Amino acid sequence: MLAQALGKTRVNDEFYNDPASTVLTTNTDWIISQPTRRYFAVIDYATSAAAARIVYNNNQPAPDGSGRVPGGLPYAGDGNAAGWSAADGAGILDKVVNADYGPQACLNADVPTFYNQEEVTASLTAQFSPGYDNPVFCGEVATMTFGKTNAPGNSVLNAALTNTKVTVGYSAGWANFTFPLGTGPAYGLPVTGFAAISILGNGQSYGATWPLRW
Repeated sequence: MLAQALGKTRVNDEFYNDPASTVLTTNTDWIISQPTRRYFAVIDYATSAAAARIVYNNNQPAPDGSGRVPGGLPYAGDGNAAGWSAADGAGILDKVVNADYGPQACLNADVPTFYNQEEVTASLTAQFSPGYDNPVFCGEVATMTFGKTNAPGNSVLNAALTNTKVTVGYSAGWANFTFPLGTGPAYGLPVTGFAAISILGNGQSYGATWPLRW
């Protein structure tokens, strides 16, 4: 199953976020894609944002066509019921109503760990906006823009629709995000993506991308 081949329980990558530097200005976006999520969990937009809900596919057959997928499905589908249902996603996905863009299905992540370039680590040096305690990745493709406490980051990709901003106390380093699995399979969630970094200095501009690690 493709979702299993893409399955991950965590992702990590680099960030450079010194948008206020007078020597070398750096900004970072992470792009988080869930390319097969629509086969397992989708938004039923209903007739209003308040009535919209996330529904889950509990009827995915096993690859050999016999019965259900062993161990359940990503996003906490149990693989035993028939059809689509509003079963509890066990905290993996939440419906978030964006004031500008309407209801979205957002993937939760646990409180991340950040490392600076000297391998100093901290779990509580970040703030997520708008108003999240933990990181969330909304939509099937989400972006996260890194910034510093005294200088919010600028989105490298000019992202807005599913963008979350994270404020970190470090100017550069690594971040590690872990995903909750709920009652879903142990192989994790179908996630892929990359970091996009912009660098401006000495009248020159540069860009780089790094694939997510896990």
